[in-house]
Amino acid sequence: MALNQLSFDLMGIKQNAFAPCVYDMTEESCLAGVRQNNEISICRLICLKRKYVSFFAGDLDTAAEMYDQCEKYTKLMGPTGRLVSAIVGMFINGLIGFYFARKYDGKDREKWLLIGKDAIQSMRKWTASCSGWNFSNKLYLLEAEKYFVEDEKERAVACFNASIKAAREHRFVHEEGLAEEKYATYLLSKSNYEEAMRAFMNAKRCYERWGAHILVMRMEKAVGLLLPLCNGTM
Repeated sequence: MALNQLSFDLMGIKQNAFAPCVYDMTEESCLAGVRQNNEISICRLICLKRKYVSFFAGDLDTAAEMYDQCEKYTKLMGPTGRLVSAIVGMFINGLIGFYFARKYDGKDREKWLLIGKDAIQSMRKWTASCSGWNFSNKLYLLEAEKYFVEDEKERAVACFNASIKAAREHRFVHEEGLAEEKYATYLLSKSNYEEAMRAFMNAKRCYERWGAHILVMRMEKAVGLLLPLCNGTM
């Protein structure tokens, strides 16, 4: 199954939410149609799905663009409560935020860092409300990314491992894979190539179980690039 198809169920978006669109439409023409009809909730769902897919596909620039679009539509809609799509969207917002906080300086860094920290605050409230079952792995990963930005090594490593463990225990295989991939990226930044390679391989196994073949190929590419750096010790 393609990542594009998986994203609907995992975000709590029902395919029949797009009933105003006939099935021979492209996503782009569907979006143009619902924009013209001022169907804000469907516009937001399409942008949420695009943000999710772009993020997992590694296209963070498009994910950031979709973040801005989602924020615009959310303001027009008003409060979204605890919709699954809103909760998952907040999680992805935080990860996007911390990624760009590492990339930029000055005001841009502060903007994205605040987005990441806001996501942590929301996730803490949701974690406390349900004994952490649905949210703890997400909270740990957001905190790990925050400590990555702040260069707090011990806390970052502890939170990455806690996120992986919680996702595994709660059977969120896609988020276990994501946590392994993010941990691998962190290890790469510290030139810890052997551990990074192990984390990428673990992520690959999770993505295989998820059925996200494009992500599996990306993990295989990362492993292939790391192999010469590990001096044949793996």
